[in-house]
Amino acid sequence: MRQQLQSKRYEYHALLTADKPDSAKVESIAQEMEVLGQQLAQQRVKFDLALAQAGISRGVGMGPGSCGGGRGHMGMSHW
Repeated sequence: MRQQLQSKRYEYHALLTADKPDSAKVESIAQEMEVLGQQLAQQRVKFDLALAQAGISRGVGMGPGSCGGGRGHMGMSHW
């Protein structure tokens, strides 16, 4: 479903960059993207509920991220 949504995004942007964008097609693709997004959200909720019922914490994913500590990202002259 994510691949379908990405495909629709490409199609949407291609239609918008045409010499004369067809507003009906653009609106149609936008509606299809909205439906796919809603379906993905529904699947996410079902998955979250299944995890909760199994006693599994969804967690925070990979976290906020950072460049890390230490001596990295300083260039070659900082030994």
